[in-house]
Amino acid sequence: MIFLPSIKDMLKEAFVDPAFKELVDSFSAQKGHINLTGMTETQKAFLIAAAALYQSENSESENTPIPVILVSDELSARRIKSHLDSFFEKESVILRGRETHMSAVSASSREIEQGRVKALVKYVTRDCGCLIVTAGALLTKMLPMNRFINTTVTVRLGKR
Repeated sequence: MIFLPSIKDMLKEAFVDPAFKELVDSFSAQKGHINLTGMTETQKAFLIAAAALYQSENSESENTPIPVILVSDELSARRIKSHLDSFFEKESVILRGRETHMSAVSASSREIEQGRVKALVKYVTRDCGCLIVTAGALLTKMLPMNRFINTTVTVRLGKR
């Protein structure tokens, strides 16, 4: 995971707080999720970035997991993305839900699906800071991860 150099020093300031270490250790131990409530979006983004940095520096594995953030709707996703992008060198991506209203379904569905696939490819190839998932995206059925990776084709110039 890559962080901006000047931001990295600022994020390390969180490491001295015993409550922060307890939070990160509990996250690592339960291998699940943590709910961050009662803070502003900026504070949540700071904690997410600091926890990601802490895990990447204290992990034996070179590939630490990319944070996945669940938000309620599209507006919340855009807000947290704007805050997270200031901490990570790579841009965070949003996994949106499918459109459910019936206006221009053929045109908008294709665009939404292409955006979803692009977000998942960036996540799988580790080309993003975080993956932000809207609640509506959880309702959309997807291929299993291994099958998704195996059916991905990289198109290059001159390749048939």
